[in-house]
Amino acid sequence: MFLRRQCPEPSGGTQPPPATPNEPALPDALARSYDLDHFFELAQPVLTQAGQFSRPVTLLIITIDDLKAIKYGYGQQIGNQLLQAVMVYLGHNLRKSDIVARYGGEEVIVLMPNTNKAQGWQGAERLHRVAAQRTFALADSEKFLTISVGVAGWLATPTEVMPNLDTLISQAKQALERACQTGGNCTQTIPLPRALPT
Repeated sequence: MFLRRQCPEPSGGTQPPPATPNEPALPDALARSYDLDHFFELAQPVLTQAGQFSRPVTLLIITIDDLKAIKYGYGQQIGNQLLQAVMVYLGHNLRKSDIVARYGGEEVIVLMPNTNKAQGWQGAERLHRVAAQRTFALADSEKFLTISVGVAGWLATPTEVMPNLDTLISQAKQALERACQTGGNCTQTIPLPRALPT
């Protein structure tokens, strides 16, 4: 269960214009976001190459802090539109090679090829800064949103097994749960074995 937390107050200085979930959503191809089935299709070759060519890979799972409360206060549809708007906004701050999809009802999943866990952590921290710079319109108010991120990474070597997507997701979900339990608005990871089971 995700813990409710207060959104931070806006910082000083000029802020970007608010984004509203009522705006027309960008096409998925433009936003580089996919449905989950297509995510898995795209992810498998990345994982295969990671194992074959000793390339690191990192997976992020992201949620909006207080999304449950937003859905309760403004309705399920507004909450879903808000998640899509945030996913598109964050997607513009990821690399073209990163694979992005909605995961479940309240989360976004990102697979980052050729990225070790430390680099993935840095990418997640960048997304925190990006999210904090923009307001999102909800009914008659504007909110600064915060996100929580769980990070899982696999460092491939020629002598280790292929990375397993289910294991990466499980590890990232555990890390996300830890982030939410510590108050949200942070990035968390958990120790991982160098070789993940198949």
